[in-house]
Amino acid sequence: MNNKMKQAILFVSILFLVVLALHYGIPSDHRYYEKINNHAYDLISLLAVITAYMTFRVFGIRSKEGKVWFALFIGLLLWLVADVGWTINVYLGRDTFPSLSDVFYILGYLGVILALVLEYSTLKDVTSRKSKIIAGILTVALAVVMCVWVIVPMLLSEETPVLEKAISTFYPAADLVIIFFSVIIVLAFGVAKASRFWLMIGLGLLLWSVADTINSYLEWKGIEAAYYLGITPVWIAGLLLVALGAYYHSLIMKGEA
Repeated sequence: MNNKMKQAILFVSILFLVVLALHYGIPSDHRYYEKINNHAYDLISLLAVITAYMTFRVFGIRSKEGKVWFALFIGLLLWLVADVGWTINVYLGRDTFPSLSDVFYILGYLGVILALVLEYSTLKDVTSRKSKIIAGILTVALAVVMCVWVIVPMLLSEETPVLEKAISTFYPAADLVIIFFSVIIVLAFGVAKASRFWLMIGLGLLLWSVADTINSYLEWKGIEAAYYLGITPVWIAGLLLVALGAYYHSLIMKGEA
């Protein structure tokens, strides 16, 4: 591991500690708490977008890997737009669901899922049956839990509008798809240096999706303290791993790692 990657890991680690300090150091009832934390999250999201774009530029759109990175870049960019839109809503004092941000979140999910599917298509010949079985079992287990505790009760609710039901169902379903392909990719690559970047990216997306799934349940149960107790830091850790993996991949392709 060269100095550039070591510096990147140090930078990401310090950034994560700063975000944690803001998240837990500022009282949750402080008038600027939500705004500061939203800006911190937007900054991390922007970092992931920049590193994904850097890696895409290395490959170009014509190569298979370039198409993977273009889809991932677009997905992360749309998530960033959605995050910024939500920050604007915080300043405007709006807490509506669904909102315009949900449109960008959904489109972003499609981009990220497309990237994972494209990456999986390049790996399917070297992907073991065992890794597919493990990914399938984990995904099915999570799907059962989500259906019992979140999706089915929400769909049966007579008080929840149809559009809200549809969007709220889409998020955990999309998380399951991301989790499935992320597990396969993580197991396929392992810890070898030449593929460590996708290990970071896969773990990052896995963390992000699991946190999002847990958040869906906590939101359904009306537990607002979830953001303060630990969901947001897990989201941020996931995005930072994606950013770190993207940067590492670009270094390897440039022969600098």
